[in-house]
Amino acid sequence: SSSMKRKEDGNRLFAKKIYSAAVACYRAGLDDLPPYDKTRIEYGANNNNNNNNATDAIHEIINLEVGLRSNIALALLKLAEEKQQPPLPGGVATNNPNEVRKLYVEIEQECNIGLQL
Repeated sequence: SSSMKRKEDGNRLFAKKIYSAAVACYRAGLDDLPPYDKTRIEYGANNNNNNNNATDAIHEIINLEVGLRSNIALALLKLAEEKQQPPLPGGVATNNPNEVRKLYVEIEQECNIGLQL
């Protein structure tokens, strides 16, 4: 799926420590996820119907969404760590507490959404 490809692209960027671009890939992957209905999972489990394929597909989508959100959170955490580093000699200070705080709020939001899935 395109969401999985975007996750893989984000993982490559993350490995190269290009965290902002990795976050953009992961968020694009979220945007590309097909819609799903969690109530179908519960209905299928309770009625033991032949909805196994649909249920499995929904589980795969949810797992991918959780993975994308956790990757976003980790990449944002790396960005926050970078922003807290002292500047290199002759460099410009990038330690802006408001930017770091904003990143931590985004991290918390992504984790909370992932935990609710």
